[in-house]
Amino acid sequence: MALGMEFVAGSFKAGQALEIRDQLRGQYPRVELLDALPPQPPLGLSGSFVGLSVGGPPNRWWFISEDDSHLVQLQHDRLLLNWRKSTNTEYPRHHNLMPLFLDVLTVVNDVLGGIAPLSIETDYYNLDAGLPDHAGLASLLIGAGELPEQLLGENMAQLEISERGRLGDRSAQWTLSARREAGGPAQFHIATRADATGLPLSETGELPKAFESLHELAILAFERHTTDAARERWI
Repeated sequence: MALGMEFVAGSFKAGQALEIRDQLRGQYPRVELLDALPPQPPLGLSGSFVGLSVGGPPNRWWFISEDDSHLVQLQHDRLLLNWRKSTNTEYPRHHNLMPLFLDVLTVVNDVLGGIAPLSIETDYYNLDAGLPDHAGLASLLIGAGELPEQLLGENMAQLEISERGRLGDRSAQWTLSARREAGGPAQFHIATRADATGLPLSETGELPKAFESLHELAILAFERHTTDAARERWI
């Protein structure tokens, strides 16, 4: 499970990252440094998209909780808070993860001197969904058609349903996918994303409501486009 925000790209200095690290150290004491995630295509775009960056790869900072269950990802244009299944941790649900994300966002916004949001996103994963013997991914998604997985050998098979539209007065999109590799267990992913231009970065009001709308959109997409077999296996 993850909540995220994309914002207008800006300079992100090491000193600012270290200041954010110091403020988050109590909850996220472990730090790692990786290459940045690639830019996302604009909402509502159809066709090809090319993201261009000049110079060396920008950094992505990881701030990780002691029990490895919560991960903050921060780079020059994006903030994500992931919950990851670990020993003795329970699935937190959206309403429990939301305040944690807003707390981190407040720190990031203050240290960077204000950020301008472009989009917000939610992601829900299930990596433990099994399939009955001889069943294929098409048994999980309504209207997905049949996929001859037996012809794919050791390759990955994936089915995906996605839509674009409006969420209130903002552009939005969602994607529901099921995949499996080499006949292994099915993996679900539900992603939602909405325009956040001009959205005030407040812990009350429009921002939490916008995230709640994305959460409800994910539930609606799952209920509308998955089979009983899929719902029985969602953990």
